[in-house]
Amino acid sequence: MARALLRCAAGAADSVSVGAERDHSRQNKPGASGTLAAEYVANAPADGTILWLGTQAFTEINPNAFPHARWSLDQFRPIIRGVEAPLAFIINPSVPADTFGEFIAWAKANRGKLSYSSYQAGTPSHFLGFQMNEKFDLDLTHVPYRGSGLQVTGLLGGHSLFGFAQVNSSLPHVRSGNLKALATTGPTRDRSLLQVPTFAGLGYPDFTAKVWF
Repeated sequence: MARALLRCAAGAADSVSVGAERDHSRQNKPGASGTLAAEYVANAPADGTILWLGTQAFTEINPNAFPHARWSLDQFRPIIRGVEAPLAFIINPSVPADTFGEFIAWAKANRGKLSYSSYQAGTPSHFLGFQMNEKFDLDLTHVPYRGSGLQVTGLLGGHSLFGFAQVNSSLPHVRSGNLKALATTGPTRDRSLLQVPTFAGLGYPDFTAKVWF
């Protein structure tokens, strides 16, 4: 039996099993921006029984963020690049804003009192929040979660009021009205959120980014 190893917490990739012809199990190993999962896979037997779902954080960010990690990129063999998608800037409906401009005005009025969430430290979700904090001088505190599903749960419960989240995790709750999407980070509008402007369209092209895995 093959094993699909996921760097995220349980609940963030429920569709991994769909369409698989070979019997397999799933194992979630979150933490350290995927470094724990990478180390586990790097030290496992190279017998073709472990499929690891990595991200650009693993290939582009982690080698610089974790220079002493006990693995290297040449220990892995890439198979396919599956998904490329923007992130969405998501807020809890209790935030009194319907546009990104209104959000920034509110955040500035509450400078030093607010925090932003990310789905994990050391990811684009984290860095985009940091970039927003620096650009608009908001004095925000970073609250990292251990996966996209947990971040969205925190946003829904009001434990975190805003953050850059994955579209696929937040989309059902945006459509239901339980969360609001104020902007997306793609170069063009996301086809599942056509009513939501891009940051580039709002005049902030430096917030253009996509995640892939």
